[in-house]
Amino acid sequence: MITFTGTYFDGMSSKAHEVSVTVVGEILSIRGQDVHEDVELSICSLEPALGTTRRTLYTPAGGRLDTEDQQAFSALEGLQGGKHGFRFIHWLESRWKWAAAAAAVSFGLVICLSVWGIPWLAHAAAFSIPEEANQALGKGVLESIDRHFFKPTELGLEDQERIRSMVREFVNASGAPEPAVFEFRNSPFGPNAFALPGGTVVLTDELVSFVENDEELLGVVAHELAHLQKRHALRSVLQSAGVFALVTVIVGDVVSITSAAGALPALLLKSSYSRGFEREADDTASRWMIDTGHGVWPMIAFLTRVEEKDRDGAGPEFLSTHPASENRIARLRELAAKEGAGSP
Repeated sequence: MITFTGTYFDGMSSKAHEVSVTVVGEILSIRGQDVHEDVELSICSLEPALGTTRRTLYTPAGGRLDTEDQQAFSALEGLQGGKHGFRFIHWLESRWKWAAAAAAVSFGLVICLSVWGIPWLAHAAAFSIPEEANQALGKGVLESIDRHFFKPTELGLEDQERIRSMVREFVNASGAPEPAVFEFRNSPFGPNAFALPGGTVVLTDELVSFVENDEELLGVVAHELAHLQKRHALRSVLQSAGVFALVTVIVGDVVSITSAAGALPALLLKSSYSRGFEREADDTASRWMIDTGHGVWPMIAFLTRVEEKDRDGAGPEFLSTHPASENRIARLRELAAKEGAGSP
């Protein structure tokens, strides 16, 4: 038999009743002035413990019973069964050192998932998605940014065909992937180039005007083809979505996951590649450039000029997804030195 005292609200008025409670077998009896209620314990709801605060039991009829008797309430949980997890959580909450350790372990797991787990899963998923779905995604994103940002290209057909022909020759000579779609656009963002899922590569008119020669343009295209081969755009979006979903689950706002799906086109356009992706694309592109006899220096010259103009505050907003950096330029110089290629 379990006995304890508490405060009871019958669910029909706000009046508090001081009651005594007795539990015999499966029956919980609540007695007090104007209160006489018997109910099966198995159909009552017991709130999980939160530190040393008062414990609460709800009856099926809407009654609420509060008590300070932690020991008696734990005995009720034992009779109900299936509350071992809640009791363990309460045990942790009652011991701050264990609670702090559990929080630290949880934080560590979140960091590990964000840094290693989610990127690994994103890589596996990016290369598992059917090509048809990948192409449909790229087409949808291009259509979306065409509606909101880009204007039709002002490059002449002759210039467009010359660049396409140059890229085809480069692809055949280097073994780089051939773009399924190679487009030109007039952009309000200035010089830009990017690769979309499904094999779409876009160059802006402003980029074509900004480069000083065809070899610099090939260096930019090679970098984009490397992103295409490694599926960096899709992997970046999947990683961002994975981290977002992880945080959303932690804070409990699962509805936001659905809302975020509508922002995919903008996310693909504006999200920055990681330094690892940039390095991988530079390494792959530089290898293709070396193998085809162009060397790394066109890439170095282009990035150096962008970096100098950016420092002067007069540079174009070139590729927020591909920020020029001294580290990238220095690495390309190292690759050129290894190949024994001096300055042009």
